[in-house]
Amino acid sequence: MNKIMKTQFPPSTFPTMSLGAPANLIAASSNNNETTPPPPPADPSSVVAAIRSCSSHESSVRRPAEEQLQQWENAYSGRMLHATGYLTSLISIIERSDSVDENTNCRLLAAILLKNGIPKAFGVPLSEEEANSTNEERSLRQERAHVRNRLPALLFQEENVTCALHLQLALSNIALFDFPKEWPTLLEDLVSTAGATSGQSLVVRVRAIKTLRLCIQSIRHRKIIVPKGPAKRGANNNNPMLNMRNLGNLIGKAVHERKEVHARACSIFGALAEGIVNHAQTAIAGDGSGGGSCVVGSSEAHSAWRAESLLAVGYTKCMTELIPMIEIENTLADPRTPAVRRLMESLAQICEATRSYPTLLVPPALANIPSVVQEYTMKMDKTYRAALVCCISSIRTLPQLFAPQVSRILPAVVDPILTSDTSVLQSMPVKRLIYMTGLVRTVLTCAMYDETRNDSLMAGKKNAVLSMLMAGGSSRSSGNADGDGSAKDDPGVIEARTTVTALLAEGTIERLVEALVGKFLRLHSEELQEWEDDPEGRYETDLAEKMPLTEADGVSPRHCGGALLSTLMSRETDRVARSLLELTQRVYQQLPPEDANGMLSREACYRALELCRAAMVGGGQRRLNFSEWFQGELLPILMRTDLGENSHVAMRAMQARAVQVVQAYCTSLKPDEFGVAFQSIARLMAVPDLVTAFCSARCVSQLALLHVKGTEESVQLVSVREHSVLALGNTFALANRSESEECLRVVLMCVSALVEVNGLYLEPVLQAIAEQLPSLWERARDSVPIHSCLLSGECAAHLPVCRVKEFIFH
Repeated sequence: MNKIMKTQFPPSTFPTMSLGAPANLIAASSNNNETTPPPPPADPSSVVAAIRSCSSHESSVRRPAEEQLQQWENAYSGRMLHATGYLTSLISIIERSDSVDENTNCRLLAAILLKNGIPKAFGVPLSEEEANSTNEERSLRQERAHVRNRLPALLFQEENVTCALHLQLALSNIALFDFPKEWPTLLEDLVSTAGATSGQSLVVRVRAIKTLRLCIQSIRHRKIIVPKGPAKRGANNNNPMLNMRNLGNLIGKAVHERKEVHARACSIFGALAEGIVNHAQTAIAGDGSGGGSCVVGSSEAHSAWRAESLLAVGYTKCMTELIPMIEIENTLADPRTPAVRRLMESLAQICEATRSYPTLLVPPALANIPSVVQEYTMKMDKTYRAALVCCISSIRTLPQLFAPQVSRILPAVVDPILTSDTSVLQSMPVKRLIYMTGLVRTVLTCAMYDETRNDSLMAGKKNAVLSMLMAGGSSRSSGNADGDGSAKDDPGVIEARTTVTALLAEGTIERLVEALVGKFLRLHSEELQEWEDDPEGRYETDLAEKMPLTEADGVSPRHCGGALLSTLMSRETDRVARSLLELTQRVYQQLPPEDANGMLSREACYRALELCRAAMVGGGQRRLNFSEWFQGELLPILMRTDLGENSHVAMRAMQARAVQVVQAYCTSLKPDEFGVAFQSIARLMAVPDLVTAFCSARCVSQLALLHVKGTEESVQLVSVREHSVLALGNTFALANRSESEECLRVVLMCVSALVEVNGLYLEPVLQAIAEQLPSLWERARDSVPIHSCLLSGECAAHLPVCRVKEFIFH
């Protein structure tokens, strides 16, 4: 297997500060080797001189030095192995301990270059048998061994934090290529350093656990490629994908190698689990005595407790990366099952001990430390978040083993959402809310915890195609669909299903929907103040909140609250839709229409309906009569042009939300409703409130292009052209009011859409349009997006080139 399997890693995924082009691990062709001269020797003095020249302000000095460094780096992937020694020189530069600023910067840049150069040097395939290696390959092997030998010592001795970070990344890059074959004890060495209670400083231990996490990440995301083998007579070797006979064999070998790597990495599971328990207990208890070596309440004990908190979080994050590599196919027979179950029970206990926010009882060991309450709350919040993420990873990878903890952790996470005041939720860190709602979403989307799902859907992540290829035609692997055939009868799974069913029971799901709308989606006081002080910033934030609702992209409580609401809607569509409509009707009927609080509550309900548009009017079933809603509530709001800067911000927010609702449901507008909607929203681009105006510009842009279908002249298209002059006038006026580049781009995209949809119909006003161009071009400066908007619409499509030059460049 090892003779045909090689590992490569996409260089673009490395966080680099490259001095040149991205790393290319593919060997250069023989033609390039013939034409490219070999680089000069990469001795330490030459490398130092090049690094220092890179800091020059003179391009004539800096560019040749950058090219020289890039040439040394590319020598590895270019198979010019006779020019090796570049990484060795970088190591020797980093080893210098001079405290001069110039040397410090030189060492930092050397660490960055080392991190960037490792993928090329370690990604070069060498002969499997060292006896068959050339002299150049032996030299490269020795250089790699030297880097592996010196890098850990340099990392743990480094005092510069930034330099240490790049050394950590360099070490994780080596793990990608050399674990486990060339460096089988890498992970164990790091765990041993992190767990050393004597002989190692706390800084070194924390740095070791952070490095371990980076290494596990690299190993887990390793990509395996199969190079083309030797040509065979009669075989089509020009396109390896055409030779499908060996596909099952190749996939089987790739999967087998992946399992071997994962199994070797999981050898540190026991040490990580023990570290999580020990350090979390110490951090929660506030014990910083260091086993009795420090006086309780002293500065040394305080520092030791901080380190214990960092280690608790670090160990938990490492376990989060490791859990997806734990492959347990039979929970009854696998000897690792009891240890994994104990870990998950410990995670649930940590969540229970740290879930209180914002008030936590400070342990007596820390009571004498000034201002420790806020610090303790922050440390416990990080511990709680790390444990939640580890639980999410466990549910996704090993749902059956985590099932007994669902009844403990799910109510503990949902309860603050239901019972906490809005002010308390708003004071929570955004990441905490993201992970809380993320855990609930993960539980709700887990097939094993859904009693309405068919048992055959609980097969986890088994791939039937791969199983068939690897098992010689069998559509199922050797294991059962649910791991050991007992998932449906597992008491923990049954209890987890009962817990999820209780969450979705009548009365509870309605409370959860109301909490999400009233506490997460509702505008709070800081956002209303931003609306007044920085309307363009408020609009850009609102744009960011419309991005895909994923945990990684969460930018606000509203983002994660909307994501959870969407998950509930997809799980219990009819009930959630009914609850949402009833809540909206209740808010509309019970709260005074001109009351600010009522307006904000209605705005939140409208936002929820906007988020759930697909469930409300899609899928062949209309749960919402949009025409009735538009005529009865939305249109009167859109018709108001009297809301000035002195009007309450809640009323202006309500109008902006009505515009965005129409944009979301625009395909549900009837022909006679479309014209009045377009005209009303086009007028709103001229209102004093900038957020409403920008929302209107974005909506007009979408409405204008919605019914452009070939040469068909629809009623909606005629309505757009009828009101386009009004819309264009208001759009250019809004462009003159815009200050930020993003807002100006939104406005000009509206101009482009209006010009595109009208074509020659705008010929009488082309002169007026063209007169607006010079000032906008001047304001754009070097902004490529703004120039593109100006040229893509009116200029490029409908004005002659001479007119463009006349109005823009003059």
